[in-house]
Amino acid sequence: MIELADGDFVQCVWLADTAGMDFLGCCYRHDGEWALRYRFRYHSPQRSDPWDGKDQKNWYAFAVPDGADLAKLVAAADFAFGSLPNFRRIDVCGDQTALLDILAKEDRTHIRTG
Repeated sequence: MIELADGDFVQCVWLADTAGMDFLGCCYRHDGEWALRYRFRYHSPQRSDPWDGKDQKNWYAFAVPDGADLAKLVAAADFAFGSLPNFRRIDVCGDQTALLDILAKEDRTHIRTG
Protein backbone atom coordinates (compact mmCIF):
# COMPACT_ATOMS: atom_id res chain seq x y z
CA MET A 1 0.00 0.00 0.00
CA ILE A 2 1.14 3.53 -0.61
CA GLU A 3 0.51 5.53 2.53
CA LEU A 4 1.38 9.19 2.48
CA ALA A 5 1.70 11.42 5.52
CA ASP A 6 1.32 15.15 5.91
CA GLY A 7 4.41 16.80 4.55
CA ASP A 8 5.25 14.03 2.05
CA PHE A 9 6.05 15.19 -1.48
CA VAL A 10 4.87 13.16 -4.46
CA GLN A 11 7.01 13.48 -7.58
CA CYS A 12 4.94 11.27 -9.89
CA VAL A 13 2.71 8.23 -10.23
CA TRP A 14 2.64 5.55 -12.90
CA LEU A 15 -0.53 3.79 -13.99
CA ALA A 16 -1.21 0.96 -16.41
CA ASP A 17 -4.13 -1.37 -16.91
CA THR A 18 -5.52 -4.09 -19.09
CA ALA A 19 -8.16 -6.77 -18.75
CA GLY A 20 -7.28 -8.79 -15.68
CA MET A 21 -4.39 -6.64 -14.38
CA ASP A 22 -3.47 -3.13 -13.31
CA PHE A 23 -0.32 -1.38 -12.12
CA LEU A 24 0.28 1.54 -9.77
CA GLY A 25 3.63 3.10 -8.89
CA CYS A 26 4.58 6.18 -6.90
CA CYS A 27 7.81 8.12 -6.41
CA TYR A 28 7.66 10.23 -3.26
CA ARG A 29 9.71 11.83 -0.48
CA HIS A 30 8.95 10.82 3.12
CA ASP A 31 10.90 12.05 6.15
CA GLY A 32 13.56 13.49 3.86
CA GLU A 33 14.14 10.26 1.90
CA TRP A 34 13.01 9.40 -1.61
CA ALA A 35 11.17 6.12 -2.14
CA LEU A 36 9.64 4.22 -5.01
CA ARG A 37 6.73 1.86 -4.33
CA TYR A 38 4.72 -0.02 -6.88
CA ARG A 39 2.36 -2.92 -7.21
CA PHE A 40 0.87 -5.24 -9.76
CA ARG A 41 -2.73 -6.28 -9.10
CA TYR A 42 -4.12 -9.36 -10.81
CA HIS A 43 -7.92 -9.32 -10.84
CA SER A 44 -9.62 -12.41 -9.43
CA PRO A 45 -12.45 -14.01 -11.42
CA GLN A 46 -14.37 -14.13 -8.10
CA ARG A 47 -13.94 -10.39 -7.61
CA SER A 48 -17.15 -8.48 -6.90
CA ASP A 49 -15.57 -5.09 -6.28
CA PRO A 50 -12.03 -3.64 -6.05
CA TRP A 51 -12.09 -3.66 -2.23
CA ASP A 52 -13.23 -7.25 -1.60
CA GLY A 53 -9.66 -8.52 -1.09
CA LYS A 54 -9.86 -11.25 -3.72
CA ASP A 55 -7.34 -9.75 -6.14
CA GLN A 56 -3.68 -10.79 -5.87
CA LYS A 57 -1.42 -7.81 -5.18
CA ASN A 58 2.36 -7.94 -5.42
CA TRP A 59 4.05 -4.95 -3.76
CA TYR A 60 7.63 -3.76 -4.21
CA ALA A 61 9.50 -0.93 -2.51
CA PHE A 62 12.86 0.72 -3.03
CA ALA A 63 14.69 3.32 -1.00
CA VAL A 64 16.48 5.79 -3.20
CA PRO A 65 20.11 6.36 -2.13
CA ASP A 66 21.14 9.85 -1.06
CA GLY A 67 22.59 11.75 -3.96
CA ALA A 68 20.79 9.63 -6.58
CA ASP A 69 19.68 11.46 -9.69
CA LEU A 70 15.89 11.56 -9.37
CA ALA A 71 15.40 12.37 -13.07
CA LYS A 72 17.34 9.22 -14.00
CA LEU A 73 15.29 7.16 -11.55
CA VAL A 74 12.03 8.39 -13.08
CA ALA A 75 13.36 7.78 -16.60
CA ALA A 76 14.43 4.26 -15.63
CA ALA A 77 10.96 3.52 -14.22
CA ASP A 78 9.36 4.93 -17.39
CA PHE A 79 11.53 2.55 -19.40
CA ALA A 80 10.91 -0.45 -17.14
CA PHE A 81 7.13 -0.08 -17.00
CA GLY A 82 6.48 1.73 -20.28
CA SER A 83 5.62 -1.42 -22.18
CA LEU A 84 2.64 -2.16 -19.91
CA PRO A 85 -0.77 -1.67 -21.56
CA ASN A 86 -2.24 1.82 -21.24
CA PHE A 87 0.88 3.02 -19.39
CA ARG A 88 1.00 6.63 -18.33
CA ARG A 89 3.13 8.71 -15.98
CA ILE A 90 1.47 11.59 -14.21
CA ASP A 91 3.75 14.25 -12.75
CA VAL A 92 2.26 15.36 -9.45
CA CYS A 93 4.96 17.58 -7.90
CA GLY A 94 2.85 18.16 -4.82
CA ASP A 95 1.47 16.68 -1.63
CA GLN A 96 -1.03 13.92 -0.96
CA THR A 97 -3.96 16.26 -1.66
CA ALA A 98 -2.56 17.03 -5.11
CA LEU A 99 -2.14 13.30 -5.77
CA LEU A 100 -5.71 12.50 -4.70
CA ASP A 101 -7.07 15.33 -6.86
CA ILE A 102 -5.25 13.89 -9.88
CA LEU A 103 -6.20 10.26 -9.22
CA ALA A 104 -9.85 11.18 -8.63
CA LYS A 105 -9.98 12.35 -12.26
CA GLU A 106 -8.69 9.01 -13.57
CA ASP A 107 -11.54 6.79 -14.69
CA ARG A 108 -9.75 3.56 -13.77
CA THR A 109 -8.55 4.31 -10.25
CA HIS A 110 -10.23 3.41 -6.98
CA ILE A 111 -9.42 5.64 -4.02
CA ARG A 112 -10.09 5.10 -0.35
CA THR A 113 -9.21 7.86 2.12
CA GLY A 114 -9.31 8.15 5.86
